[in-house]
Amino acid sequence: MAIIYIMQRKSLLLFICLYSFVGHAQITGRITDSATHSVPFCNVLLIKSVDSAIVNGITSDSTGAFALKTAETGDFKLLSYSIGFQKQYSASFNLAIVGQAYSAGTIILKSDAHQLGAVKISADKPFMEQQIDRTIYNVGSSIIFAGNNALDVLRKLPSVSVDNNDNIKIIGKPGMLVMIDGKKTYMSASELAQYLKSLDASQLEKIEVITNPSSKYDAAGSAIINIVLKKDKNLGFNGHVFIGTNQGIYNSSAIGIGGNYRTKKWNFFAGTWGGFDIMSVYENLTKTFEPNLTTPQEVFAANSTTINHGHNEGGRAGIDFTPDDKQTLSFVAMGNVGLYTGTYINNTNIYHSGSILDSSLSTSGPRNGGFQYFSYDLNYDFKIDTNGKELSASIDYSPYSNTNNENDKSSYYTADGGYSRASTLLTASIPSSAGIWAGQVDYSNPLGKSNRIDIGFKSSFVTTDNNAEYWNVMNGVPIIDTTKTNHFIYHENIYAGYINYFRKIGKKLDLQLGLRGEESQIKGTQTIHDTTFLRAYFNLFPSAFFTYHVNDDNVLNLSYTRRIDRPDYGSLNPFIHFIDPYTYGIGNVNLLPQYTNNFELKYLYQQWFSTGLRYSYYTGVMVPAFSQNDSTHITYETMSNLGYFDEVDLSLATTIPISTWFTSITSVDGYYNKYGGATYGTSYVNTGYILIVSSNNSFDFNKGWGGQFSVIYNSRNISGMTVTYPFYQIDAGMRKTIADGRGTISLSCSDIFWSNKIKTTYNNNGINLQDLDYYDGRRIHLSLYWKIGQSQYQRENKKKAAAEEESRMQKAGK
Repeated sequence: MAIIYIMQRKSLLLFICLYSFVGHAQITGRITDSATHSVPFCNVLLIKSVDSAIVNGITSDSTGAFALKTAETGDFKLLSYSIGFQKQYSASFNLAIVGQAYSAGTIILKSDAHQLGAVKISADKPFMEQQIDRTIYNVGSSIIFAGNNALDVLRKLPSVSVDNNDNIKIIGKPGMLVMIDGKKTYMSASELAQYLKSLDASQLEKIEVITNPSSKYDAAGSAIINIVLKKDKNLGFNGHVFIGTNQGIYNSSAIGIGGNYRTKKWNFFAGTWGGFDIMSVYENLTKTFEPNLTTPQEVFAANSTTINHGHNEGGRAGIDFTPDDKQTLSFVAMGNVGLYTGTYINNTNIYHSGSILDSSLSTSGPRNGGFQYFSYDLNYDFKIDTNGKELSASIDYSPYSNTNNENDKSSYYTADGGYSRASTLLTASIPSSAGIWAGQVDYSNPLGKSNRIDIGFKSSFVTTDNNAEYWNVMNGVPIIDTTKTNHFIYHENIYAGYINYFRKIGKKLDLQLGLRGEESQIKGTQTIHDTTFLRAYFNLFPSAFFTYHVNDDNVLNLSYTRRIDRPDYGSLNPFIHFIDPYTYGIGNVNLLPQYTNNFELKYLYQQWFSTGLRYSYYTGVMVPAFSQNDSTHITYETMSNLGYFDEVDLSLATTIPISTWFTSITSVDGYYNKYGGATYGTSYVNTGYILIVSSNNSFDFNKGWGGQFSVIYNSRNISGMTVTYPFYQIDAGMRKTIADGRGTISLSCSDIFWSNKIKTTYNNNGINLQDLDYYDGRRIHLSLYWKIGQSQYQRENKKKAAAEEESRMQKAGK
């Protein structure tokens, strides 16, 4: 409905964009509460006096200020509204000529007693905010994310893809970097997914998607996803309790408590959480073997089900010390531990000539394991002077360990159901551990009012240890399988430095030039086979940003960056991962980094419309590749480097206040992708178009009721030699605030039609694969979030209200 409405208003949108470059009336003002405190992110609508038709809209900035423009003339009013306040209409005013300026002064909003009570006055941020270098999703206040974990939140974001093997990527961009609170995670893809599953969505404040990072950031990743955790900034004691449960095919639940006590110099914060989860994952894989025209076609049709029962506990604690208004010293410790038990079942039918059943096999068995992840961060920030000269330093240590134990029994059958051979039993113990040290220093030095230089240095040291041991059990006796057993130790040291130069040219043009250099030293050792590979390379990564402020509402930005994606140790580890007797995964020690050159032109109109055009060129792009043994019919999956990848992306995003209670945020991305190169001696070119449409619609009703409805559609797309077919997902939810706003009850349903099922095909070098992956994603979520304590701001308001009441009573007694 929202998409149709937006299309109907397309002419209005075009009209506003065109007229924003010419003379038009400007309406300015500031939103405050009755105590003269600023009301940030307040909705302000310009409406016609005669019929209340919406002419334009905007949200106030962090200081409560706003500036609206219109090319129309006539009589108008301003309508201001925000959660916790009553709607406020201004007096009617007249704009007689185009270009006339009008100051609305200070608009004072009155508290809404039904919504506010003893709760601090605040306004929800919009779900999506567009900035020049990033898109910000304020997931902390979204209804449809309540009761989800952090990985599920990423699944629901526009342009972010999480497949059913839990690999995260930005659609259309191979390779990316995930950060937590601005810190690189250094985990492999599977370890990162495991960690994100342990984080409840209530712990997240926002997620930033940075498609063209500057030289200040690590050069790794063609794009960056930064997950920002919540941290209360109010003085006094503040806390929260959350409890949630969700039901799909199976049930999951989570509970947690957190809080902080902040004074002017000290801030102590801590939180703990835990939960259990039962998740099922399903896969239908069809492999067709047709080595030559004289050999009959063989088809392997496999159906697998994985059901994992897991539970996890975690905690986060820290302290901030601010001795004066210039310095802050912080220490944060965080940890997560979890255990899981599960079962794996795989049934494969083998057909001759495409449809005649020849034989079958069944692989099944219990699987269990666990993980431990900890991080310790020490940070120091020093504002050297009032002109903006700053120094910051940090040192981080993150140990991680993971265990996986597998017992897979394979039984082989003839077409009529009898045994064709003796059953086999393969057991495995696959422990891994990692230790990561990282240190960074950043210095910012303004040179007058229009220039600034930023300089920084960073070093990171990563060591991982993966010991995969496999045994074939015969007559109850385990015998080591030397073809699969492997002990792999990986060292990665990176030394980096950067310099950024910023210059403001006049009132309209901003220039930023940057250069980052990174030295990579890598060593991988297979202890069992006594082999070692060494790599060392130095790369420069330039960046350039040009920002032109056409006027207060219109901004143009042109940028260029060069990036690198290094293989993670899981992709380099040459051990063989057993899936079923005919399917294996294997690492590639010869895998090299991929490099990207990104060019982007972006236009931003206020906070509610943006569009961009991006071109990216990749060399040595890393994509999944498959090989097969025609005699044994075993398929191997590995990561491989291709020649190149071209991508063109046209994006559009709008935030439209359709009414005072209905806001729609819609984004549309169109891609053209072209892959070219060779794998296993076969050259190929693969091209395709991608369309991604996302619409997130929020409803604010009376008496604390609210709702949300979102739709995401992904068209057919390509990644290397793999084609993914269209899929969509629809989520909806409602919330109700209770107890004067202290509590929030949320009820939502994710993937209502269970439509997020990923179908892919792969056809190259005589290999034909068809795969359908899906998981227990259709779930009903019920959660309660309860605020504890009061900030100093709230206590001061209560004291003021009490003083006013006492004064009124004294006057009444005279």
